[in-house]
Amino acid sequence: MGEIYLVRHGQASFGTDDYDRLSPAGIEQAQWLGRHFRSLGIGFDRAVIGAMRRHRQTLEAAACCDLEPEVLSGLNEYNFHDLVDCHLQQCPPAVPLDLQDPRAFYRQLRVRLAGW
Repeated sequence: MGEIYLVRHGQASFGTDDYDRLSPAGIEQAQWLGRHFRSLGIGFDRAVIGAMRRHRQTLEAAACCDLEPEVLSGLNEYNFHDLVDCHLQQCPPAVPLDLQDPRAFYRQLRVRLAGW
């Protein structure tokens, strides 16, 4: 029986000039995952990734699959920055927010998703 493994990309580079790339921690996460798959003797017949650079970087850093991946842009994430910005314009917070701070941003994202 076949098995499907769903893997989310490694940690992206939040707060940098290019969010769509893995951070050093994200590269390390992907490498760890690849070692884990290899230690279990897990091989792959097919690889499918989204069209974002960090998706391909995760697959490459894991180094557990020599296949050319199929790219499906439907696996890309929604534009959560626009979602937060739109909701903040419609429902401004009582105190100013520093959305460059990842914790503050993701706190707002959770609040805004709940309202969405």
